[in-house]
Amino acid sequence: MKYLQIGMVVWLMQFPALSAQDLSFFHLDKSDGLSDNTITSVVSDTSGLIWVATLNGLNSYDGYTVRNFYVRDYPSLQSNIISRLVCDTKNRIWIQAVDGRLSVLDEKRQFHAINLKEVSVDYLLPVSDMPMFLSSGRMYGLAHDGSLNFIPLVTSHEALLKIKFERINPWDTDKLVFTGEGQLFLFDFRTLRVSASVRIPGVLAASRLSADTAMVTTHDSQKLLKVNIRNGEIIKSYGTIKDQYGTLMDANPGSIQSLNDRRFLIASPKSGVYTFDVDHETLIRYSHDPLDDRSM
Repeated sequence: MKYLQIGMVVWLMQFPALSAQDLSFFHLDKSDGLSDNTITSVVSDTSGLIWVATLNGLNSYDGYTVRNFYVRDYPSLQSNIISRLVCDTKNRIWIQAVDGRLSVLDEKRQFHAINLKEVSVDYLLPVSDMPMFLSSGRMYGLAHDGSLNFIPLVTSHEALLKIKFERINPWDTDKLVFTGEGQLFLFDFRTLRVSASVRIPGVLAASRLSADTAMVTTHDSQKLLKVNIRNGEIIKSYGTIKDQYGTLMDANPGSIQSLNDRRFLIASPKSGVYTFDVDHETLIRYSHDPLDDRSM
């Protein structure tokens, strides 16, 4: 798993009608009270509080003050080395540790260690209304509403679920898009069924463009693709696209997510972040400007 190691949290306020010129950034790092500069996950809860996971503790930020949470003070947190966070519809924060342990910060903001016995969490899924995780190719979910006990869920797709996934992103209200090891597929977390399984060499991450079309980032020279997920057809490759400065897109684009129906945010390890407008096929790069405190 690749972590954000730029010494700050970048939080984009995602308004539906956001235009490329409207993106702005604020910085949060150890000088502001953050527990560590290696950021692994960021979520916001229903009150607007931002939760920041790091490799040395959990943090909350209310727009003014950072509060730190460590195992020494909250033993049920179980680990300071955190990999993923998910905020559910009950306003609980689910916390996956790098070593596979799982904790939850409940709606009253009390920590609970989840007893998984011999099970280790591989990937805490980004599902808000029914907490789920993957472990060794098996899907687990809560035994019932109100329970903190997880049970294995029956699915006929365990072979696919054993892939080492690069990203698992939301697709729509019922599905996630899984990507890794040259494979992309949709998973309906309500019916526990896989659909639209296609092979895409080097696939890293995917985000929905339409019901049948995804925007995909890859590790290879194609970098960015528009793909028909029903038959695997590459509708268009954007491997030679240039940003507003005439520079080719970073050779290693990272995660991709939708800002609105036709515009996407693409992360990169060295070049900042990009926005890509599908209709106009324009790429805008945002990078750090030491003279502009609202830049990356």
